[in-house]
Amino acid sequence: MIQVQITKTKNKLSAISSTVEISVRGHAMSAPYGQDIVCAAISVLFTAVANHLSNPVVDFIGDESIISADDVNPANRRLLVMFEDTVKEIAEQYPDNVHLLIQDNVPPLIQGD
Repeated sequence: MIQVQITKTKNKLSAISSTVEISVRGHAMSAPYGQDIVCAAISVLFTAVANHLSNPVVDFIGDESIISADDVNPANRRLLVMFEDTVKEIAEQYPDNVHLLIQDNVPPLIQGD
């Protein structure tokens, strides 16, 4: 099973920015390795966020892939909301293959944007 964890923390130095960490680990096991569309979908989403987020820190530790972004600004928020919403949809469609955990210590990323 793929475990996706999104942790959102309010930046103490700014009234409008926050810190986000996305952690992905495991394998969906919905098909043989190399043919797993669920795993491919999560991988594509993770890579898109890593490639397009402003100033991310990307780490690979064992089977865990981590994106950390400090000072998340409004320009990045839509990308992060897209990731979260799409992973939610995949987890709903494939509950035996994807688990999403959201630790939200700030208000929703988009409010009136």
